[in-house]
Amino acid sequence: MTKNGQNTHSRENSSLTSFVANHENNLIVWCITGGGDFFDENYRIFVNLLLKKYPILVIFSDAGALVYNRYGFFWNLSKLNLKNTNLLFLFESQFVLDHNIEQLLRKSNADYSALPKDPTFAKGIWLANHNLKCIVASPLTSNSVAKLTSGINDSMILNILSAGKKAGQMIGIFPTDRGIDSITSSLPVRQKKPLKSQDFDTKVCAFGALDSKKYSDVDFLPEFCVGCRKCVEKYPRNFAVDEEIEIHVRSIDQLNTQKLSDEFRVFHAPEEISIFISSL
Repeated sequence: MTKNGQNTHSRENSSLTSFVANHENNLIVWCITGGGDFFDENYRIFVNLLLKKYPILVIFSDAGALVYNRYGFFWNLSKLNLKNTNLLFLFESQFVLDHNIEQLLRKSNADYSALPKDPTFAKGIWLANHNLKCIVASPLTSNSVAKLTSGINDSMILNILSAGKKAGQMIGIFPTDRGIDSITSSLPVRQKKPLKSQDFDTKVCAFGALDSKKYSDVDFLPEFCVGCRKCVEKYPRNFAVDEEIEIHVRSIDQLNTQKLSDEFRVFHAPEEISIFISSL
């Protein structure tokens, strides 16, 4: 349901139950938390799995949905027709759908659902106790890794991973902060330098990520950016995308990842995800 109560493609919780039941033994549960590490590779693997007709339940944390939105995940999907795919997107709250995500999901004809906060944890445990093909968490942020290591299960994704381990599920995780000293990652769209509003067409962005007042600098509003790159194409001197940065991994994050390797399959490169799934 939308905020004004009108029907959308959104599935009710009962349909989530049906979706899981209809794909028993072959369902891939893909969990996404708030990291952009290896986004392009993750996206290609995801689309390839769809083309191979795998049923996939994609679960986003709030941060995961917002970050992937900025990297262009939902924008890219909006150019596909997902109507007849065995795919369901599940969001931990309605909040993130209001950031242009619901609009893009409707355009792609994708099925999706946003759970109320109260039953979120129970749903995670319920899902983990079904006959699944596997559970994949990619990317899994250092914050989520630390909580999982400490037994703190305060989100649906952490509950799925923890309960899934107890239920004997095949689980693979791709931590953003792996057991190496530094990682090279790419940034989403960002504004490099300001433009005066009289020199700039804010309508370049159809999603409201650019805002200005007369004779003032243009403000970039990343919470509404969908990664369409129109601003980069039109004003390359002022906007950039895919800039590479080096991230230094803290020793505590390396240690936490090492601890999880005793319990979960830890991926060190995105292509290992495809190998893991195809081997099951």
